[in-house]
Amino acid sequence: MEYFLHRFSHNPKSGYIYKIHKKHHTKHYPITDLMSKEYKTDYTYGISDGLLAHGPSTILSICSFYPFMDTTVFIKLSSCILLIAYISDYFHTHIHTRDSWLDKHEWFIKMREIHFNHHKNTSKNFNILDMNIDKLMKTYK
Repeated sequence: MEYFLHRFSHNPKSGYIYKIHKKHHTKHYPITDLMSKEYKTDYTYGISDGLLAHGPSTILSICSFYPFMDTTVFIKLSSCILLIAYISDYFHTHIHTRDSWLDKHEWFIKMREIHFNHHKNTSKNFNILDMNIDKLMKTYK
């Protein structure tokens, strides 16, 4: 789901989602300045750009599953999707944060490198946590 929502945010047809996400790539973290002391984002009425861009589409995607499954399964699946979204956002924040406590881990440095490749070529490496979907869709670099 992360892959498709992120890829959608790079499509001008996604409207406000595209505009918000493009700011992340051009204003906050352009190729020449991919890290900062604290994570940079804008806020609208106290809501971060990331939540504003991806929150509604994530919730709508999750809700679209409801008619096709038992309530208990839906709650478990929804919880898993939201947890993965939170973890992905947490890592994404630290990828762009200088002197992150995660810098001591080799796997995190590799994750950062892969994500920075995405900033250099926005048609590649859409996922943060698992690159298998990028490999499957031939967007891994």
